Amino acid sequence: MSGHSKWSNIKNRKGAVDKKRSEVFTRASKNIMTALRSGGGMALKTAIDQAKAVNMPRENIERLQNRYEEKKANLVYCRFEGFGPFSVPLVIEVETDNKNRTIGEIKLLFRDIGGSLGSVGCTGYMFSGSKCTQPIKLNSESEVFQVMDLIEALEGHDDVVNVFSGFTLNV
Repeated sequence: MSGHSKWSNIKNRKGAVDKKRSEVFTRASKNIMTALRSGGGMALKTAIDQAKAVNMPRENIERLQNRYEEKKANLVYCRFEGFGPFSVPLVIEVETDNKNRTIGEIKLLFRDIGGSLGSVGCTGYMFSGSKCTQPIKLNSESEVFQVMDLIEALEGHDDVVNVFSGFTLNV
């Protein structure tokens, strides 16, 4: 009678259902945290409504909001500078609660997509506010796409506030 244990069947079914539910809750939690970081308002209301639509408990939503308030008190502003593909200067402004984690993740993005994260001051002198005073001229659209891939990956990071770049398309 192997394979006919009622408890084993229940355990396996419950495990699969719990895994799917966990994935949905994780997605809803990320949406709520993103909305909180962006300032709340309608985005937060929409994210909370979506979380309630997937039956996320109110306690979980409140716990996320409390955790964000605690993190907000410990946020640190950082500025990273580096060179993207084809030596395009980049300045990345970050607000994070863990500087070491964030710098590791940003270094990984630079390494995977191309470029290098430099020391403070390596590209900062090229920028005046949000504009690059000495833009690099790129010769083809494929070069622009490689640089844009890195910029989009950086902007997609949770802790990144702004990304400033300096390049133009040489037509």
